[in-house]
Amino acid sequence: MMICKFVSGAVLIGAIFYSWAIQRLIALPWISRSDYSRLGHCMTAVIDPAVCRRVALLHSCGLLILCSCAHLLYLTTWTFAFDSFPLNCYLIYRAWRFFKDGDNRSARKLVDLNLIYLPLLMFLMLVGKK
Repeated sequence: MMICKFVSGAVLIGAIFYSWAIQRLIALPWISRSDYSRLGHCMTAVIDPAVCRRVALLHSCGLLILCSCAHLLYLTTWTFAFDSFPLNCYLIYRAWRFFKDGDNRSARKLVDLNLIYLPLLMFLMLVGKK
């Protein structure tokens, strides 16, 4: 039973890192998509910009769900879901602005938020650990 709790917690943290990395790696090339296009690179930001923005928004919403599930897997206390809620809502707002606007400014703000999002989330997870 203890191994199952350990593995489920590790999978959850891996999923958090994955969702964080995907939306960061989608918003970052958006800023240089004209350069990628000129060089002939087949990136999502060049080939299908609507999918690119949609995936960033979906992974932002997924992070809210993943953080809300941390206490169900005995990784954190229930306060982590409450404490991380404003941070996740702001991330969703930034991803929503990127989804709606689709400009370099909104992509840059999403990238800048991602630089501080993960350290803040890990700090909140540390404070709320079981």
